[in-house]
Amino acid sequence: MLRLIRDHPSRSVVATIIILTMFTLRPLPSSILLVALVVLLRITTQWIIPRPYAIGRLIIVWLAVSTGCYISFAIAGSTTVTSKFPTVLYSSIYSLLGLIPVVLSAITRRAGFEFPLIWATGWWLISRFSPIGRLGAWSPLAGDDLYEWMRPFVGEYGIDWAIGGWVEVCSCFAVWYLMGARPQDDRDHEFEEEQSSPLSLPRVPTIWSQDHVNLLIIALLVLAIPSAFVSPLPTALHGEDVRDVGVACVLPPPSNDSFAFTSFKRETRTVAGQAHIVLWPEGAVGFDSAEDRRDKLEEMRLDANVSGIYIGISFTEPELDSNRSYTGKRRNGIAIVSSDGVILEYYKRNFIPSIDSIPQVGGQAPPSTVLIQLGTVSKPRSRWNMTLSTMIGPDFAHPFTNLDTRPTLILGPARTWQLHAGRVMIEMARRRADELGTTVLWCDDGEAGLSGLVGQGHSGVQVGYGSWVKRMSVEVPLNEARTPYGCMGEWGGFLAACLPIFVTKFSLARFLDCIDVTMARIRNWFNRRRRNRNPRPNFVDI
Repeated sequence: MLRLIRDHPSRSVVATIIILTMFTLRPLPSSILLVALVVLLRITTQWIIPRPYAIGRLIIVWLAVSTGCYISFAIAGSTTVTSKFPTVLYSSIYSLLGLIPVVLSAITRRAGFEFPLIWATGWWLISRFSPIGRLGAWSPLAGDDLYEWMRPFVGEYGIDWAIGGWVEVCSCFAVWYLMGARPQDDRDHEFEEEQSSPLSLPRVPTIWSQDHVNLLIIALLVLAIPSAFVSPLPTALHGEDVRDVGVACVLPPPSNDSFAFTSFKRETRTVAGQAHIVLWPEGAVGFDSAEDRRDKLEEMRLDANVSGIYIGISFTEPELDSNRSYTGKRRNGIAIVSSDGVILEYYKRNFIPSIDSIPQVGGQAPPSTVLIQLGTVSKPRSRWNMTLSTMIGPDFAHPFTNLDTRPTLILGPARTWQLHAGRVMIEMARRRADELGTTVLWCDDGEAGLSGLVGQGHSGVQVGYGSWVKRMSVEVPLNEARTPYGCMGEWGGFLAACLPIFVTKFSLARFLDCIDVTMARIRNWFNRRRRNRNPRPNFVDI
């Protein structure tokens, strides 16, 4: 094996990239494999950049990553005959996006705390402007338990920073001890002349400072300590300051579209005696006209009035233009219905290209919240408040921080097209719940769809159809305070990531030197002003 690597180093690296990408960029990426892949790419690009034919070699690396990504999705069953081209395009684009932070760091020779900043900021910007949000991001969806506690404070930015930090640490040790490179001194960042490594591979020019890497290791270990004290379990259902709330997902067996409304209505009545809040999956019913919509929502209002429950009805309806004429497109929305009628309405804002085949138009209004009251009406003192919000399917792939208050529960109707897609989307919902300090009621009636309560320690899910009821606890009095991430978004993580760079770049000694220089300049300025005000006499004139 070592002889093969010695004789064909470039081909060995390309083959390793393809194999590692195939096992890493799966629907649910693992943190350990992700670190290993980015370490290999970091070292490879660091060796390629200063040498001839760098662009051609980088293109080969990109094609290797794209190939591994495509094979991974083909093995997972996400690729069909009709979806080969979209999958190839998707693999190529996100492989290129994943390489951009790595190549940028190699070109600018950024190291230490700077690479985690570039890595996390890059994926923050990509997910912000991508039509599919964090779907496809090189972020772990499994094995990130050590840093999950950071999510309510800095969101996914903190997880990406930790991944970038371990990539930097592992890259340094791989270059120093496996490839025979000497750590650079802080005062010397020039490339050293090439020497042979233990594997007789081309020498990788090192740009890393041992002091900075040691500080980075300490920071990563310190940030992992709180995970030992954070409870992964949900709050107990009974206590002095909590109330027990029943939530239900209505998933009747598949039926003809013309009978869908009747099936969901019947199932809702079945679970009404056990639940306070009931949710229908994405696109459960289709309204044919404004009159059809009004009549069916009125029927459910009467049921909600009889049972004293809140019903989240997910629907599709035709879009009308300014002349009230049908445009040929449909809108995908959800209405929360109570005894008072529709108290909250939301329309799906994001769609996945090549998946949503029916022409749809996205909503413009961001998610909002509504305050509801639960408990016995005849006993006002026994009633309690909670806030509801809602998003639909792919909307959970887009982090958001525009809510004015913390929702107690987010209703998440969904319809996924494949088992692995369902696993990814329910993980996205769990991350949005942890970021906002809330819980998501996820109801998915897609093929082998996953449904359940996620966030705040809830993790039990059901596969496939079959209505169910679960219990959750609600704090009394209501806690409406937003999490730090809910207030600042990723900006909090960005500022925190910049802090160690400022500290390491501008040490205390340099800071004091800057103060001395500044004070000297101020003194000189005052001395010049004093001389100008009191000019010395000209003795020649006297």
